[in-house]
Amino acid sequence: DLLMAESKTDNATSTPAPRQFPWQSAAIDQLRTAWRSGRVSHALLLQGPEGVGKKHLAAWIAAAVLCDRSGARELDHCGECASCKLIEAGSHPDLFWVRPEEDKQQISIDQLRAACERLSKTSYREGYKVAIVEPAHQMTPSAANSLLKTLEEPSGDALLILISSRPSALLPTVRSRCQKLSIAGPRAAEALEWVSAELGREVPAEVFEFAGSGPLKALEHAQGP
Repeated sequence: DLLMAESKTDNATSTPAPRQFPWQSAAIDQLRTAWRSGRVSHALLLQGPEGVGKKHLAAWIAAAVLCDRSGARELDHCGECASCKLIEAGSHPDLFWVRPEEDKQQISIDQLRAACERLSKTSYREGYKVAIVEPAHQMTPSAANSLLKTLEEPSGDALLILISSRPSALLPTVRSRCQKLSIAGPRAAEALEWVSAELGREVPAEVFEFAGSGPLKALEHAQGP
């Protein structure tokens, strides 16, 4: 399976680790409340500025949904079961990321069709199937249109996660069919405290002048080359 091979290679080398951040708590609480009442949509749109950890949160949601120990009442991942270990290795057969191919700026219709076909098939591990599209606003118009059929006629136990810092660039028909989770960045003082804690040293406030309001971008800048 060529798509599977590409997915494994891509996941192993560049997929962010499942992780939550303090400023994401409102969105996570919203999702967990919906999960407990069985009202999580088959399509989520994670929207917010660059550098607030949307990709890490998407990976966390996928890990929680796919975790062998995740129950109907609580959404979380244990980090120890077979599913979590497969995610850690970047080789979970029911999780696939859709990104622009190397040297390309947009996500093609062929990539979306392949992902949607995977979502429509039986799960390899008899659970959920999760596709993460990022950045979703870089789908070609034909790719976005091809996604509508999956959004309108979802298959059982399939979750589609779209990530975008420019949700207004998505088709209105795509946005309207997604459950939206908005991720706002923390206040400057909170972000500075978080970056300093991550590095184990005080960080000057000037790092945010170069990184904007995104804590992860500020962290990357403070770490240097």
